[in-house]
Amino acid sequence: VVDVNAFRRLALRALQQGSSRVIETDLQGLCAIADDLAKSDGWLAAGAVYGMLLTEATRRYGSTLLEMDEEGELACVVDEIAEGLVKCLAKGSPDKQTRREWLGILLDAVLADVDLGGLDLVPSAEDAIPSCATAEEWAHIEGRVREKIEKSGGYEKKALEDFLARRSGKKERKPEE
Repeated sequence: VVDVNAFRRLALRALQQGSSRVIETDLQGLCAIADDLAKSDGWLAAGAVYGMLLTEATRRYGSTLLEMDEEGELACVVDEIAEGLVKCLAKGSPDKQTRREWLGILLDAVLADVDLGGLDLVPSAEDAIPSCATAEEWAHIEGRVREKIEKSGGYEKKALEDFLARRSGKKERKPEE
C-alpha cells in the first residue's frame, strides 16, 4: 500500500517551483519511484501514483506550466506520466472501478489538451484510450466526449470527433462538405 497523499504533497511542491528544469527533475524523480513500484509488480500502487501525478500536472499545465515550458520538456514529462498509467492499466489487474478511474484520468488529460488548443500534451493517452477500453468503458468515455462535442465548435469539436473516430479504426473523420 502506498500513501498517495504523501506523493501528492511532493508533486504539489515540485509543481510550484519557479524553474521548469527543477519541476522536470522533481517529476521525473516521482515517476522513477512509480516505475520502481511497477517493476516490483506493484501495478496498483504505481497506477495510483501515476494517476495522481497526471491529474495534478494536467491541472497546472494550462495555468502555470505552459508559459514556462518553452522547450516542451514539461509536456514530455506529462506524457511519460500518462505512459506509466497506460502500462499499469495494461499490465496490472485493476478492478473495474480502478480501470474506470484510470481511464477517466487519461481522458481528463486528453480533454485538457484539447482545451489548450491541441499541444500534443498526452499523445500516449490519446492513443491508448480507444484501444484499452472495454466496450462498456468506451460507452462511458464516448458519452463524456459527446457531451463536450455538443458544447464545442471549431478545432475542439474536430479534435474530439477525431478522437472518437480512433475507436472505429478510422484515421480521420469525414470532411464536411
